[in-house]
Amino acid sequence: IGYRVVGQLATRDPHIVVVETDPKEEFSSVLEKYEIPIIIGDARRDDVLEKAGVRNARTILALTNDDLVNIEVALNARELNPSIKVVLRMFDEHLAARIERAFDFQAVFSTTALAAPSFAAAVWNQKILTSVAVGDAHLHLARFEVSPGSGLVGLTIALVEARHAVNVLLHQREGQKDLLPAAGNVIGPHDAVWLVGGIEAIDAFDLLAGGKRERRWHSRRFSDVHSDDARAVLSRQIEAHYDQMGDALERGERYESRAKARALALLDARAGHVVLEVGVGTGGLLARVVSRVGGGGRVIGIDVAESLLRRARSKLESPDQAGKNGVTLVRGTAVRIPLKDESVDRVLTTYVLDLLEEEDVLIALAEMRRVLKPGGLVVCAGLTSRGASLAGQVVASGLALARKIRPLWTGGCRPLDLEPLARRAGLRVVTREVVEQKGRASEVVCCAR
Repeated sequence: IGYRVVGQLATRDPHIVVVETDPKEEFSSVLEKYEIPIIIGDARRDDVLEKAGVRNARTILALTNDDLVNIEVALNARELNPSIKVVLRMFDEHLAARIERAFDFQAVFSTTALAAPSFAAAVWNQKILTSVAVGDAHLHLARFEVSPGSGLVGLTIALVEARHAVNVLLHQREGQKDLLPAAGNVIGPHDAVWLVGGIEAIDAFDLLAGGKRERRWHSRRFSDVHSDDARAVLSRQIEAHYDQMGDALERGERYESRAKARALALLDARAGHVVLEVGVGTGGLLARVVSRVGGGGRVIGIDVAESLLRRARSKLESPDQAGKNGVTLVRGTAVRIPLKDESVDRVLTTYVLDLLEEEDVLIALAEMRRVLKPGGLVVCAGLTSRGASLAGQVVASGLALARKIRPLWTGGCRPLDLEPLARRAGLRVVTREVVEQKGRASEVVCCAR
């Protein structure tokens, strides 16, 4: 164990000294490779510790296979250097915890306790590489290759994590390994993914990666995020609802105008910028964006409702907008933005994400991050309850309940907490503000890539 630890440390820290009573020939190559000095002697002796430079050392690791020797080495080193960090190897898990508390050592590890989850997990699933105990739970690191017929193909990292309760640590595609991959990365056939999760999640993922269909229990409620069919039906109903609303959509301005104005201010759209608005509605906010970017900029607006896009086009063609150019309006959705990677400077979306289920919100935010240039901004506004006044929280609770009973009563919207979702999608939250208007609380979140 000691020599393996040295091999790990040496790749990042050249200032290592090894003390050994009986050096093994098979491990000498590790020391020679990294030019690590070795001192032959008993590390319990003060003169040996002095020779190793313990008084100026940052950390001492006592890693012999004798618990009492390790404790004595650590105590002697602490006497010579009271500020030294102590890391111990112990056999007995319970003794390790007591030693750590009693002597204020920074880390005392039981090798048997560390190894046990990995041995047990190897019985459960052969894809598991290693395991670790976290409190009373166990997390497992596993590697999967995605078969061409897998249901994972075409999904983003954000959707995979949200749907399967796992965290993807590494994504390999076409020979390239992406550590801590972006939420918008799309999984393809023959890709490999390394992920962390509980044993149930690992087992379910194993079946799906191999091309087998996972079993799901479907609820009849539209609000059940595990029912893909129900979500698709609700999405079509909401789309049709807004397609029919037309100019009536602007009645929502009495609850939203202040938050929209604040979102526009935080967007900081400037001359020459390429700006994307997701969910343009009737184009009221879009026209104000156009006036800010000027003739040298470009504005792109998308919406799911063709009737709203027609109204937005008519506003942009009105006399006060004469001479403006560089405006593109297309039909599209927040979860599949029809733009290239890193193609826009700013993304604006207001009262769109609160229409989506949580996993689709993650996908949408990941899509916005994908099309955003490095250093660009994403500004989102929508209903919320966090940080609202008592009256605002009561209204938000009512909207949430109404949506569960009958989604179209609220136009499909309900309060969200966008800040943690934005972080999960790989965005850096710059600011979050709560704006209340006529009893409704909205959040305005500004994020950077």
